[in-house]
Order: sequence, then C-alpha cells, then structure tokens
Amino acid sequence: MTTLKPINDLNLPLELSSTETIKHSKWWRLSLVLIVIVLVAEVAWLSQNYWLAKTTVRQVINPILAPMGYTLRRPVLITSWQINRLGIQVNPYDNRVWQGQAVLAHRADILQPWPTLELTLRDWQGRTIARGLLQPAQYLPAKLPARYAADALIAYNEPVLIRFAIRLPTQTDGLTAAVEQVELRAVQP
Repeated sequence: MTTLKPINDLNLPLELSSTETIKHSKWWRLSLVLIVIVLVAEVAWLSQNYWLAKTTVRQVINPILAPMGYTLRRPVLITSWQINRLGIQVNPYDNRVWQGQAVLAHRADILQPWPTLELTLRDWQGRTIARGLLQPAQYLPAKLPARYAADALIAYNEPVLIRFAIRLPTQTDGLTAAVEQVELRAVQP
C-alpha cells in the first residue's frame, strides 16, 4: 500500500501573481469609472438647456452653487410663448397708426423674462408693409402689478393682455397700404 505525501511536503513550482492582477484590475476599474464620468458629463453638457429648464433640477443645483458665488444660466425659451386673441384696428384719429392687443402667456416649467415681440403687417400679396420690434416696456400695460414689470420673470401660464401700436409708412401718394395680414411672434432679444 502506498502512502500519500501531504500537500505541504510536495515541491511544486507555484507562482502567485495575484498582486499584479489586483493592480491591473484596479486600473481597469478606475479607467472605466473615469470613462463613465466623462460620458455622463458630456451628455449633461450637451443637453444642458433641457435640464436647466427643469424646475426641480434648478432647485437642487442652485443651493450647491450659491456658496461658491455661481448661479445657473436661465435658458430663454422663445418657443414657449403663446400669443392668443390677436386683434388689430386702425386708430380712429390717425389712419397711419394701427393699435393692437393680444393675450401673451408662456408654457415653460421655469420662470421666463418677457420676450421681445416682432410685429409684421403685410398687404394682400404678402409683401411686408411694416415690421417692428416691441420691447416689454412698449407692450405691457402701465397698471400691471410689480410682479409683471418689464424686467420681471414670469411664471408658467399667467396670461397678460398686452397692447401695442405701430405707425405705417406713407406711400408716395400720401396714403398707407391696406393691411391684410398681421403676425406677432416672440423673438430672441
């Protein structure tokens, strides 16, 4: 009967390289974490207008940045403004001046500054007769509360009746062209 030698007595060539493997896997893990951080940061940077327009994101990030003296840039969302019930008529005392009114409100989740409005009047052939930019101080009624001031930030879905006037240029015969189409839209300031 043969007796087996204990494992401790065997002279086997045994190489342990576990320390190198651990170092290698730590570097791989660190590289992977770094790549993921870079990708998340890039996606966040490229979609910043979307995220900065979210109220909850701003409420979380603003207190973090405030002690450092930073504030988040507020995206101006021109496409969120809605103009309803646009009406325009000739001033009864001066037929070269047209007066208009409309209801202005925005549909963004965050506070927005009043937009600059572009008013365009066209004749029956679609040619532009007059075009003008209206700043908030020009179209906001004077008796609005302070929260609707021209430099205020406006909350979601707070409609305001605005009023404006535009003077038409006179033609060579001293008359003004007939207005057939009116367009009022928000534009970048």
